[in-house]
Amino acid sequence: MGIDKTFGDARVLRAVNVRVEAGSVHAVLGENGAGKSTLINIIAGVVRADAGTVSVGDAVGPFSDPREAERNGVATLHQDHAIVPGLSVAENVVLGRRTPQVAGFVR
Repeated sequence: MGIDKTFGDARVLRAVNVRVEAGSVHAVLGENGAGKSTLINIIAGVVRADAGTVSVGDAVGPFSDPREAERNGVATLHQDHAIVPGLSVAENVVLGRRTPQVAGFVR
């Protein structure tokens, strides 16, 4: 809550508050340079906020890195369509994670 971030003289985020309910779907929209990626990267533990906190359930961040964020229920999927072109969409989505398979297919 109240996320602030600056890069040099550029203030990217100012007192940003977002609430996401479990099981819901949300989108972050805005013009280029509006701070969308910065906000997502802060929530996911990639970038450190200058001020504010990230809360997921009982865990309160900011998270120190993406693995800590993921252990607390935060994962990001970047917009690259095929990180590994030879894999299916589902396989790219779960790349690097242990996933259940049924009859050789990612579930």
